[in-house]
Amino acid sequence: FGGLVAHLVERRAKLKADDHEGRDRLHRKGTLFSAGLITGEALMGIFIAIPIVVAGRPDVLALPESLHFGGWLGLLMVVGIAWLLYREARPQAN
Repeated sequence: FGGLVAHLVERRAKLKADDHEGRDRLHRKGTLFSAGLITGEALMGIFIAIPIVVAGRPDVLALPESLHFGGWLGLLMVVGIAWLLYREARPQAN
């Protein structure tokens, strides 16, 4: 998934195949953004585990039956995060 976003960013920047320094510079912001997402996900996992451990029940944060739209919400979030990653990593117009 990240490779697809990197390809789109490289295509927009019109990098030459032998421009390794330019490619590294271009990927730096996207890599930093992705590392922040991974760190945030790890912290959220810890914060979500706290009420589960305190209550002693794995379903303490479960949604009611009428609100089961998680698949669509997940897809929307993946598309949104991909757009944010692309926007952050793309070359800025001068």
